[in-house]
Order: sequence, then structure tokens, then C-alpha cells
Amino acid sequence: MLKVDEIFLSIQGESTLAGLPTVFVRLYGCPLNCIYCDQPQQEENAREMSIEDLIEEVSNLIKETPSIKSICITGGEPLAQKDTIEFAKQLVNKFPYLETCIETNGVSKLPNNGRPWKPTYKFIMDIKCPSSGVRIKDLRQITLDNMKNLQMGDEVKCVIGGEEDFEYALSIIKEANREDLVYLFSPMFYADNKICKTAELLPERLCTKIPPNFMARLQIQMHKIVGVK
Repeated sequence: MLKVDEIFLSIQGESTLAGLPTVFVRLYGCPLNCIYCDQPQQEENAREMSIEDLIEEVSNLIKETPSIKSICITGGEPLAQKDTIEFAKQLVNKFPYLETCIETNGVSKLPNNGRPWKPTYKFIMDIKCPSSGVRIKDLRQITLDNMKNLQMGDEVKCVIGGEEDFEYALSIIKEANREDLVYLFSPMFYADNKICKTAELLPERLCTKIPPNFMARLQIQMHKIVGVK
């Protein structure tokens, strides 16, 4: 069983899948309280659903909208629920022609489960930088340990609110030394959906400070620009 906040259709606003018509399965609950969180959840809106019922609801949405290209399990924090990985596996088996991803905060333990490369789901994992407001003992080591369990083609997202954030994320990327991952640098959005001044520094930093052996790219949260969830 999974606790679900909502299931909906929209455009993927982040990651290398940005712009694709996507089915989102937003799971309920997160142990963190990030300053820039744009997904406050009310427990009264959550509902318990079996994996079978979730697959059926996703399947119905895909039948109604044949332009769908991907499925995103998001939150909240998906890995806070024990059945999320099994759900992702069943989505891949049912819809091998779609991209399936799990968005995770980088603090919840990432499983080292030996995913086959094709077809599979991918993780999009956060590095929680200082301006996120996340204060957890051994946060840096937790992040590095989780990065060890990522696989080729997984993506790492860094929300940047200033120079300190950029240098922190860069130091972790260098220490982890995972050249087979994709790194996404995104300027922070404020609660009113205005983009912070970091947007002005990121292009220069990405061009001059990222080692050439790493695949790093600037991303803007597209869904906020066009005004969809």
C-alpha cells in the first residue's frame, strides 16, 4: 500500500525529461522541511492505495492521453514509503516504452538494488545545499553514501540559492567522482515563484568551474514559468 496525495497529468518541468507530457504520482509525506518547498500537503487529502489500483489509475490516464511520454513518482518523499520501489518496478514492466523516474530528496536511504539498465526507472536525487534549510547530522556523508547507490544515467539535482550553495554542491560532486551521472543546477525560486538572483551567476559558474569530465547543465523549473503544477 502507498499513501498518495494526488495523481495528475502535466508537463515535466525538471530534469533531462523537462517538457515531456507526464503522469505524476505524488506520494504523501516528507521528513524534511525545505525552505523552498512548493508542495505543502494536507493529510486529509491523502489516500491509501494498493499498487494494483495505482497501476490501473495510471493506465487509465495513459489511455485517455496517448501523448504521455513519462511517469514520475514524486512527493513528498517517495522513498519514505517501503512499497515505492516495487511500484516503480511494476510501472516499468507495464509501460516499458515510457520513461519512469523517482524524485528523491537525497536524505532518505537510496537502495542499491542492482537495477538492469534497459528498461528501468531512474532516480533524480537532490543534493540539499545550505540554503535549503535542511539541518541533519552527517548530511554530507548521507548524500555521498546515497550517490554511491545511483546508477549510470541517474540524475542529481542541486537547487542553488547563492555562491555558498554552488561551492557546496560542487565539492560533493568532486568527492563522489561519479562521471556517469547527470548534474542539474537549478536557481532557487522563492515562495511567490520569483526566481532568485542566482540565475545570473549559474551560467558563468557552469562554464568555468565544472570539471570537463562531468555532465552538468543549467535547468529552470519550467512548470513554474508556464504556471502549471
